[in-house]
Amino acid sequence: MDATYLNIRRDSVAKEPLHVLLGITPEGNREVLDYALYPTESAANYEEMLVNLKNRGVKQVLLFASDGLQGMRDAVKRQFPEAEHQQCWVHLSRTVSRHIRQKDRKAVLGDLKKVYQAADAEKAQKELEAFLEKYKDTYPRLHKVFDQTARSVGS
Repeated sequence: MDATYLNIRRDSVAKEPLHVLLGITPEGNREVLDYALYPTESAANYEEMLVNLKNRGVKQVLLFASDGLQGMRDAVKRQFPEAEHQQCWVHLSRTVSRHIRQKDRKAVLGDLKKVYQAADAEKAQKELEAFLEKYKDTYPRLHKVFDQTARSVGS
């Protein structure tokens, strides 16, 4: 679940978000499930799209991945209560990079890769703890980024 901004001509040209729901089948094929143009990006817009999916017959979704948009997890849980929700690692990496100096980005983001490339959840948790410990003095705000992420995804 994400949006990309397009230049849209109405009275004038302005960027508007094209919201996209992309699904991955059990065989690993990607499919565009829904897309819609809205004036702004919001969780309410995504929830409307999720309702549309349900009305078209979707009964089960195992996992939703999205950016850290406020209210997204709640919208997902209202429509698909059994589904898991997590923040996309690309968006999370971008958030981390905003909190670190340019000269340190390659090393810090390289260390962060160990978390999301871990073989299983237990190893990922250990890698995250090691990552936060390593950078706790240099970049103390990183703890807050991951605390907020854990709350937003219900971990």
